[in-house]
Amino acid sequence: MASLLSSLTAFLPSSISFAEKIPVFDKERAQRVVQFFDNQRKVDYWPEERLKRWELKKEQLKEYEQIDPHDRWFPITFDSNGKIFFGEISQQYIYTKNYPTLQEATTIAVEAMAKKLHWEGQTHLMGMSLVQYQMVAGEKYGMHFHQDASRYTMTILLNDETGWTGGDLLFRSMSFNWIQQTIHYKQGYGILFTNEGKQHSVTEMTPVSNKMTERTIMTVHEKYPLLDDDVEMI
Repeated sequence: MASLLSSLTAFLPSSISFAEKIPVFDKERAQRVVQFFDNQRKVDYWPEERLKRWELKKEQLKEYEQIDPHDRWFPITFDSNGKIFFGEISQQYIYTKNYPTLQEATTIAVEAMAKKLHWEGQTHLMGMSLVQYQMVAGEKYGMHFHQDASRYTMTILLNDETGWTGGDLLFRSMSFNWIQQTIHYKQGYGILFTNEGKQHSVTEMTPVSNKMTERTIMTVHEKYPLLDDDVEMI
């Protein structure tokens, strides 16, 4: 069956290639970002999936105060080695405590994404978010199928993945919805995927402890590449 699926996928559009898991942080750095998050001011609300969701509060820069802080994108230019030459995507968090910790972590994440996608010498419009989900023992959680408002997304798990069962990232094609792929989260690893032609969800998960379980996710988004003329206009 697996070989049949591989053969069929080879003849389908490239949008059917779902996602790939890549190393981003070691466990020590991942935990450091979690500790950073725990010390910050968060925004609290309940989405329809019943997960208690905390998001790191985005402080709007004064020159952009009329723009929705949840839809802010920043031009990032990479040098010939795929390192950030200009820009950063953590600017909405400059008023947080110990901001350099987040700035360093997002730089590592963005450069890992750029290296995998071969963005050397290019400029891309990018954004980010840092979110924590809290799960109570005895409850089951999940997330419905949806599509991000970005071309590429990379989600990085920062907590130890042994705190729950399930909770994998599930993909389906919007054109061939019988073709699916499931990828298991691993602490410090990013799941990198394109949103073109596909949707994703989170499979049902259950905490393994009687205590409240936390699942902290850093997400990096790429909106689209920029040409030199586009960069000059920003």
